[in-house]
Amino acid sequence: MSGRRFGVANISDAFLKAQKGRDHMPARKQESHENDLFGRGVDWVQNVLVPAINKGNEELRQHDIAFRVDFNLDRRSTNHAHADFWLSEISSPQPVNGPRYSINVIGGEDICLYKPGVPGRILGAIDRCGPDEVQAQLREAAEEFGGLLTSPSGSRMSPAQQEPRMPDMKAQTITLHEGDKTALQYLGAALVLQWSHLPEDVKKALLQQADSVGGLPIVADLHEQIQALIKRLRKVGGGNPIG
Repeated sequence: MSGRRFGVANISDAFLKAQKGRDHMPARKQESHENDLFGRGVDWVQNVLVPAINKGNEELRQHDIAFRVDFNLDRRSTNHAHADFWLSEISSPQPVNGPRYSINVIGGEDICLYKPGVPGRILGAIDRCGPDEVQAQLREAAEEFGGLLTSPSGSRMSPAQQEPRMPDMKAQTITLHEGDKTALQYLGAALVLQWSHLPEDVKKALLQQADSVGGLPIVADLHEQIQALIKRLRKVGGGNPIG
């Protein structure tokens, strides 16, 4: 090796040379969740919703109940950061489960809440829906669950007596194969034409599932486009407005 010559005397010099070179390189554009709409939703779930639920569980531990949670924060399988939460008994051999509340952070901007039996609603803009607003929603869920645990006669409700739970709208990814697009268009057209005849709970479930489909192009104003489509066809064929 004595015949070989190196341009840099030692490892330390090599390191310093690279550092000096970086001083003359253009600054790299830093990617952050602030400029990433999906990432903003993930941040909200992790930094606002989860701490609020953890705090709630500390308060509820004495009552032997807790919030259960189920998340989908994988941008490969859903268009929006998604979280489900519900209350459940902890130690009971046949635990009673409360209604499942579902949250979608639509477009990284609006916090949308879905729950059984009522229309979905916007809790607020992401920068205005903080710990206090989430705590208020958790208190409402706790009060509702307290009512479910006791029947009108004052006895404890069994799991069979619980109100029907909303279908599981957990985010899922769809993979289309050759020829599927046409079949999907026919199926979608049939659904739109029959929309006015569908039960309200089915309409709500379908709209919520539409928010939780991965593998398709992201549409920020998806609900608005769906509403416009159904209203346009309703004017032609009659029927009830979108639920």
